[in-house]
Amino acid sequence: MKKLARFCPKLVSERVNKLPDYDVLLDAREVLCPIPLLKTKQALKKLASGQVLKVLATDPATEKDLRILLVLTQDELVSFEMHQNEFCFLIRKK
Repeated sequence: MKKLARFCPKLVSERVNKLPDYDVLLDAREVLCPIPLLKTKQALKKLASGQVLKVLATDPATEKDLRILLVLTQDELVSFEMHQNEFCFLIRKK
């Protein structure tokens, strides 16, 4: 990132400024369903209203599972990104 900042400081600052903040990180990479779903549910229960949970996962089933969970809990999916085989969710507790 530092090398990129030296050549493209505006690009790096724009990317950094656009990244949403989060309060708690849940690393559920390299574990399979239903573990990412269960750990996300547990982590959300511990958050206060308005706090943001960042979930990292590699199991493709996690995307569908978490979207269904959020419909049931009415928590907000702030953002979802997929890079190669890694999923990143930002979830705001209602």
